[in-house]
Amino acid sequence: MNIQDFSVIKTRLNKIKKDLNLQELTDAFYIMAIGSEANLQDTEIIDCITDNLFLVKNSSTGGHDRGIDAIYIENSNESGRVKVHLFNCKCATTFEQAQKSFPSSEIEKIVTYVDNLMNRNEAWIENANSILKEKTKEIWDLFENHYPEFYIHICSNLEKTMDKNEFDRMQKSLSKYSDINILQHNIDYYVKINNYDRPTNINARFKVAEKELFEKSDGDIRALIVNVRADELIRIIIDDEEIRNNVNFEDYEIIKEKAIIEDIFYDNVRLYKKNKTRINKGIIATAEI
Repeated sequence: MNIQDFSVIKTRLNKIKKDLNLQELTDAFYIMAIGSEANLQDTEIIDCITDNLFLVKNSSTGGHDRGIDAIYIENSNESGRVKVHLFNCKCATTFEQAQKSFPSSEIEKIVTYVDNLMNRNEAWIENANSILKEKTKEIWDLFENHYPEFYIHICSNLEKTMDKNEFDRMQKSLSKYSDINILQHNIDYYVKINNYDRPTNINARFKVAEKELFEKSDGDIRALIVNVRADELIRIIIDDEEIRNNVNFEDYEIIKEKAIIEDIFYDNVRLYKKNKTRINKGIIATAEI
């Protein structure tokens, strides 16, 4: 790691902090770290966070977080399995702080949580914060009909991952459980993601009536506002260049068989990721009333 790498990530975190009106860089790191593993909207990512300090600052809920900063439950994948992602995160705010290894003191917290999770210790989780308690109970409910896979993400913007001997100790402590994968992500991992996480440029053509064009100026910035039908908007972002450039296209049933080019969405523009989180479930429930 060099200071340029640290600056790349810090710049990214500052932008997230500003865009989402967060209080600390450490808060922004949760958004980046979880978002790197789960392609969710920012509000959905926040819904995954169980870190008590974050919750107190942003929603006034209290209680223990048991060393688990976030939990994301991923719906059944192609193999029919459900994935449970547990996150433990550390964020350095200075270059000097980043020149360290991930603290091994977090091992006991993670192992203790997993032990109590697997033994369904309801008394142990009772004084946890409401979000961690809710997520833990949701995992227990999964075992009624599923056999979930677990992924423990050790995330930081530090130069070094956990000491090898300490990491081996953690793996040994959790070896009594099956289907638990431990993944370490340090600053090199996030620099690589942020260097390659760029939008894809595509070309498309569409036509509109002149009366549906509106020009807007703000200082030296000029914008053109255009009314576009929803089916036309979908047509110009699908993975078929011939259809994207066909301004006389009419058979919109064909579009149902095409895929949207997700790489064109970047920054705060995200695709809807279905009924996966408490926020989206609440929106759907409200819409159905």
